[in-house]
Amino acid sequence: MKKILAFLACALVIVQPLLAKTYKHEIQLQLADDSGAPIPNTQFWVKLDVVIKGDQITVNFPNISFQVSGQCDPSDPECTPPSPGYIVTAAGFLPPEWRPNSLIPVTVLASAGDGLAGFNPTSFSVPPPPPPPGFIVLITNAGEVIIQQAASPGFSNVISIGAHTVLPCSLTYIRSTSEEICFNFPISHGEIDVTQFPGDSFYLLAGGSIRDSHINDAFDDTFAWAWTDNHNINYANGTLNLFVAIGKIDSEGQLKVGKPVQLTNLPPYTIAWDTSIAINRLDKNNIVVSYGLIPCTAAGVPIHPWLNCRAVSFDGGKTWGGVFDGTNTLPYNGPISYQTPPLGFGDYPGVKADQYGNFWIGSTDFNNADQPYLLISSNQGVDWNLAYTLPPATLYDYPHLVFGNNGLGQYGIWYYTDSYDPMDNLLPSLTFIPITGLGTYGTGSTTFLPTLANAIAEPTIAASNDGRFWGIGGINETSFTYNYPLVTLFKSPGALNENYAGPWLTGSFNGLAELVNSSFAPTVFQFDSAPYTIILPFTVQGLIYDNKRQALYGLFTPSIPSLSQNMQLYFAISRNNGQTWSEPYKVSTTAFANRGFSSMALDPKSGNIYLGWYDGRNDPKLKKLKYFGGVIPSKMLDKLVKKSQVSNPIYSIPNQGTSTPP
Repeated sequence: MKKILAFLACALVIVQPLLAKTYKHEIQLQLADDSGAPIPNTQFWVKLDVVIKGDQITVNFPNISFQVSGQCDPSDPECTPPSPGYIVTAAGFLPPEWRPNSLIPVTVLASAGDGLAGFNPTSFSVPPPPPPPGFIVLITNAGEVIIQQAASPGFSNVISIGAHTVLPCSLTYIRSTSEEICFNFPISHGEIDVTQFPGDSFYLLAGGSIRDSHINDAFDDTFAWAWTDNHNINYANGTLNLFVAIGKIDSEGQLKVGKPVQLTNLPPYTIAWDTSIAINRLDKNNIVVSYGLIPCTAAGVPIHPWLNCRAVSFDGGKTWGGVFDGTNTLPYNGPISYQTPPLGFGDYPGVKADQYGNFWIGSTDFNNADQPYLLISSNQGVDWNLAYTLPPATLYDYPHLVFGNNGLGQYGIWYYTDSYDPMDNLLPSLTFIPITGLGTYGTGSTTFLPTLANAIAEPTIAASNDGRFWGIGGINETSFTYNYPLVTLFKSPGALNENYAGPWLTGSFNGLAELVNSSFAPTVFQFDSAPYTIILPFTVQGLIYDNKRQALYGLFTPSIPSLSQNMQLYFAISRNNGQTWSEPYKVSTTAFANRGFSSMALDPKSGNIYLGWYDGRNDPKLKKLKYFGGVIPSKMLDKLVKKSQVSNPIYSIPNQGTSTPP
């Protein structure tokens, strides 16, 4: 009997419920204008009750009263008074161990206690304004609190001018985990100085060219990066050169990254731009880098058209034919040749390699009626021909390339661009060209989607071997900061204009995906006469479909916290066509001063994912960066995918496509 009682006592100890602990936590809030810029001298403190029970956290909010006065941040050119606004965190962020484990902020709809706010008791003929239906209270995984007004006009959920009270409410969620899935390492050897550039508008926009796309690649245990860098030149001359680094998996399975190679030695006021690198799928020793060449005077005026350039290696990146100085075309390094008419470049996703040994380059074209085009090389990146030109339109922007199937049994290249009509509405534009072999391909066709006008802007794209296509982007012309929804574009197998599947606007409000407006950032974030960079929530090559594991991978790069100079790189997995995503996994091992412009590539042989991004973790003054790399090992990826729930619902909707340009 004593043994039985002892056993029961042990059992009671094991199943004893977790005890909840309550903590007091003060958080400082302040007003922000309708662009999200914090208004000076509006801070106030609020005391929260935080209840912790295991991994479950409940945050209890008291009454929160405040006045939206219509002020603007004096340094915010996007704001015109009187301005509605937001309530945002100024200090007292929740500590990391109390933050939500989600890319999407946890939210609650709190009741409004505005009552008779604004009511004039001396005039009963003037009714009080109706109170708002409620307030949206959010907590992000940066530990910040954001308060918005429910059902305000548009997508912005901006809080109206006047006195307001948020009634007590509570939020319950699962706390953030600290699992690190990615090994980080510096690739560039010197420090890139992003502040030492002329102060004219061109270089402010360029952010010193540390922006736009810098795309990496991986194939057959070889991985490669390309980026722009100024560590070894006179910073004052406004120049950035092209660098590459090649890595391999050695015989013992260890990752080895080679020494960076400088491929340009450009003159003052000339920069390499929009770099990409691709490995030949039939010969991994054949590697091609593409880059745009932007020559300017000190005043920012181009001295000749922007040029498409490429550099080619035939020995796995050991040699590249010399260094290009901006004028002399050394063997296989410099401006590329292609069929007439002459083409320039705008946004430039650059080079990619298909399964037959062809290289492709895509670009918008500001020299030729702004018609995007595709070039092909079937002789290892040496010579190039014009393969396709999109129909004329008012404007194209933000092109992307990816290979996959069109659902009709045809392998080929998908080409996405944002397309604008004369009224400045954005329409998704999708081009598909079937590829049948080395140097052989079919007729391309472009489809516009007018029913999705302004629904998805600047997406990152992916495609599968069975005909599915995805794009993740944001609402067009979104100038507000604290309500930036991401939208998922999804196409099922079938002809582009016959059968789409999936809810087109499956996207989620994602407070971590805030976009800092490009005209706003240089004014607000000023460091030694130049902005640090422009922050985007996602990236050019930030979406990959893994055909072997049947999983969609997303790379997200939000500022942590909002409007800060810090950025966290997150990796997430979807196994239901992008409708829902796994918990976010940290890719960068620090959030401090990461700049993003990240890219990821999946090696189908090893199953590893290789990443690249600009990283300022080593400079507390926010002036200098290094180009960093990372790897998510195959075994780790297997584990993460296995944890993700499998679901693949299909929804059919009517034909929404047209081949008529806007």
